[in-house]
Order: sequence, then C-alpha cells, then structure tokens
Amino acid sequence: MEIAIRGKNVELSDSLKEYIDEKVGRLQKYLDSILAIDVTLTVEKNRSIENTQRAEVTVHVNGNVIRAEESTVSMYSSIDIVVEKLERQLKRYKSKIYSSMRDRKRSSKEIGLVPEPEYGGNGEPVDHSEPYIARTKEVILRPMTPSEATLQMELLGHDFHLFLNPESGNVNLVYRRKDGNYGLLEPETTA
Repeated sequence: MEIAIRGKNVELSDSLKEYIDEKVGRLQKYLDSILAIDVTLTVEKNRSIENTQRAEVTVHVNGNVIRAEESTVSMYSSIDIVVEKLERQLKRYKSKIYSSMRDRKRSSKEIGLVPEPEYGGNGEPVDHSEPYIARTKEVILRPMTPSEATLQMELLGHDFHLFLNPESGNVNLVYRRKDGNYGLLEPETTA
C-alpha cells in the first residue's frame, strides 16, 4: 500500500509524516485490497475560520474511491478524526460488498470506478453576480447497478452519482432525497 502525503501551506515534518503513516496505515487491517492512500493537509490562512487545520484522505480500493475530510484547530486532531471516519466507511464498505457478493452469487463482477476529485485553479473564489459554471469535470462512466451506484455515492460522501446502467445501456443518476431515501433518474427520449 502506497501512502502519498501532500501539504498546502503546511510544512510536512518527519514527525507529522510518521504520525500519518502510523494512523493511516491502520486502515490496511480493514481491507487487504487497498491500493493507495492520498493524504492532503491544508492550513487555511483566513483568520475568520476557527478550524484552520484540514486533513483530507482518499483511499483507493478495488477500483473504488473512499474519501473523508475533517477540519479542527489541530492537524493531529484532524488526522485522528478523519481516520476514524474512514474506519467506519471501510467497515460499511466491506460489509456491503460481501453481502452484495453473497446475494448476487457472482463474486467476479467488479464495482465501477469513479475518478477521484480533481483539485486545481488558484483556489480563490470568483465573484459573479449571476450563477455560473464554476468547474467542469470529466467522469468515467462505468457499468453498475443502481444499488452499486448508491453504495459508491455513499462512499464518496456525495449527494448524487452518475453511472452507466448495464440493463438499459443508458446513463442513469442516483441521488439522495431530502427525506433520506434515494432517487433514480432514468432518461426517456422523445421522438
């Protein structure tokens, strides 16, 4: 398992790197199939923000991406909390994958890959008086069932997930409804 550590506005001391290796390395005990872990530490320079020490961790496992982030007043505390979040997500992922495999009785089918979030630009907000497209992102559409897409959405912590439905061959979208349930959008073409 490869652990890549990046810092923004923060010096990555040897002790901080060792702490990250120790804490993040614990995630390996939940799944042997973790390929890589990306850690990004950021210190916000804005004095009006109380929790300026942010840790973001992205885990790459079996073609899936599991991500968590946390901001506190201490970088070490942020790392501790984000690792706890990821431990819960990995436990949930493992139980859902194994129960899904039992239900389908087809353990060879893989769950689709969603590209990891991209970070770019100067990070400064753009002042527009009208709504605008703030970011354009290309996504890789992988074939998956709606339940697999829902699981991927939950693992990423997003409110929606775009995927290719192998049954219909169409692009579908699952989303989280305000009532806590999920919705599925299936395109209907008009002649």
